[in-house]
Amino acid sequence: MCEATGAPTGAVVLALVTAGFRAVLADSPSAPDRIETLLPLASTTGSMAAPGATRISLPVGEPDPLVRLELLASTIGATGWPHVHPTGFTTPTVVALGARTLTRRGLQEPDTHTVTVCAGLPLTPLSLLDRALERTYPVLPLPSRVRVATGAYIGADHAWFGVTGAFGAEAEVDRLCAGLRRGIDELAEGR
Repeated sequence: MCEATGAPTGAVVLALVTAGFRAVLADSPSAPDRIETLLPLASTTGSMAAPGATRISLPVGEPDPLVRLELLASTIGATGWPHVHPTGFTTPTVVALGARTLTRRGLQEPDTHTVTVCAGLPLTPLSLLDRALERTYPVLPLPSRVRVATGAYIGADHAWFGVTGAFGAEAEVDRLCAGLRRGIDELAEGR
C-alpha cells in the first residue's frame, strides 16, 4: 500500500489509525477535529538506553482519506517516524522501548488521547524449530488516561496491527478495528 500511495510507511500506519479513530468518534456529536497520539521512538544512535517520543495530532475530522494521508506524511516528515529499522534490534525490543517511553511520557502528558507504536520486522523469514512465523501482533501497555493504544509490525509485504484497550473499552476497540479495515479499503481505492 505504501508503494501505491507513494507515502512513507509511518504515514500510512497513522492514516489507518486515524481512520480507526474516526470510526470510534463517528456517533459523537462533539467529536474533535484532531486527537493527540504519542509516538514512542527508539534512538537513531542505536542506544537502547535513550528512547524518546513525540506527540502529533491525528486529523480525525478530515473526511478525505488521501488528504489525511498527505497531512500525516508532512507532519511526520520532520520526525522521520518510525526511526527504528529491524537492523540491530528485535521487534519485541523495539516495542518494549516504545512501551517504556509511552509509560513515562503518557503520565506526563494529560492531553495525549492514544499511543501508536510502529516497528519493522526483519526482511528475512523468521522461524522457530523449523516452523515459519506466519503472523505476529503487538500488545502495548496502557499508560494512565489512555483507553486504547495501537501497534503495527511492518514486514516485507504485510502489516499486522494490534489494538490494546483498557477494561470497559471493548466497544471502542471493536469500532477502531472496523475503522482500520475500512481505512485500508479507502486508501486502496484512492478515495
